[in-house]
Amino acid sequence: MGDAHGAPGARTGGTPPEVSPALVERQLLTWAEALALVDGPEERANLSGMGLHHYALAVVSRRELEPVALVAQFAALVCLLDDAFDRPGVQADEVAALAGGLRAVLDGTAEQGRGPFEHALNDLVTRVGGEADGSWLTRFTAGFADLLDACVEEVRVRANGEVLALGARMALRRRTSAVVPALHILEAAEGIRLPGAVETLDAAGDMHRALADAIGFANDLFSVGRDRALGHPNLVEALAAEGDGCLRTARERLREMCARRLDNFDAAAGKLVREGALPPADRAEAERYVTAARRFAATARSLPELGRYRDTDPAREAGTTPNGERDAAL
Repeated sequence: MGDAHGAPGARTGGTPPEVSPALVERQLLTWAEALALVDGPEERANLSGMGLHHYALAVVSRRELEPVALVAQFAALVCLLDDAFDRPGVQADEVAALAGGLRAVLDGTAEQGRGPFEHALNDLVTRVGGEADGSWLTRFTAGFADLLDACVEEVRVRANGEVLALGARMALRRRTSAVVPALHILEAAEGIRLPGAVETLDAAGDMHRALADAIGFANDLFSVGRDRALGHPNLVEALAAEGDGCLRTARERLREMCARRLDNFDAAAGKLVREGALPPADRAEAERYVTAARRFAATARSLPELGRYRDTDPAREAGTTPNGERDAAL
């Protein structure tokens, strides 16, 4: 994985610099500005405030700038895409068009005149593609395409004023959590050569689904204020509406659901590396993958430490229910 667009940290020989939060942040911002993902001091400050450089340092074990920056940059792409999909007044056909452009990057049919998001995705995939094994791009493409499909569906549901049943809402939230392609990026950043046999095991699917649920639940727990401000549905409010209307009770229930799915993830991860069908060499890479996924799973508990997920829900501060009724202990 080479540095892109003259970003700092390119390998020029000698002792590499210490991979500090400040260095990763500078690499991230330089990359984002070079690709026009951010424009001007306000957008630069917004990206910096997300704390994605801290996230990347927490999940990547390799203390080299390039792999850590790769993970931070992919997280930035996903977050900024999410912001674009969530902006007030956005139409489903706009989101579908952007998603189509990103799919064209993945299948090699993208035309000239691509926008910042397409250029950023192409940069990331190109940098990884030279070092990853042949199956990586196929798996990443499938995971990222499903994320795009889910985002288009979410915007369509929202634009049509549809209210999904709780089960359908949770299933869609699992797909919009971006966990599967994020794990593929982490796999590449760590230099893991995941055997194709691993992806076919039931335990791998169980692990991915449980982790996607846990991250999605945690995200909704800590972004109620942002979702309310945008007028978007949130699982906390969906659970409150299904129950007695109390946000405090709904938050506690969602916390319990998140913890349960993290337990399910741990169980599936343990089963994956114990599979007797895997030869020793494959098991060693599967263990590295599970170790990386466990570091990623830990972010479900640390989301509030990232600026993007600091909850500023007025109802949390005021202690009210969705209907404006007092909830003294929220």
